[in-house]
Amino acid sequence: SSQESLALNKKALRLFRPMQNFDGLAWGTFQIAQIYRDQGQLTKAWEFVKRALELYDHIANQKGTGWAHNEQGRIYEAM
Repeated sequence: SSQESLALNKKALRLFRPMQNFDGLAWGTFQIAQIYRDQGQLTKAWEFVKRALELYDHIANQKGTGWAHNEQGRIYEAM
């Protein structure tokens, strides 16, 4: 279920945070944005994709940044 997926992704973020695993944090945050988008919670999705984008920019992950911008477009289109 999407609720279980959301809970597991948030658990992953709690594990990545103390390790300062920014790639894991960015990916998990991106995944949460997608879950919220799929649930129709577009404001939450927008907030999480912006956080993911900031994390990807922080670690200079151009591929991740591109995916996050793509997701921003999908969320914006759904709004």
